[in-house]
Amino acid sequence: MTLPGSIHSPLHKGCHLLIKQGAKLVETAEEILTEFDTSTC
Repeated sequence: MTLPGSIHSPLHKGCHLLIKQGAKLVETAEEILTEFDTSTC
């Protein structure tokens, strides 16, 4: 999982590379918590 950043900032190149390689794009903490939801186990 990774958070997107500005396409103009070199500090976000790593995040963008992870997204290109298939990392799940998240924008909120709720999305992260949903990903780790264990109530269905």
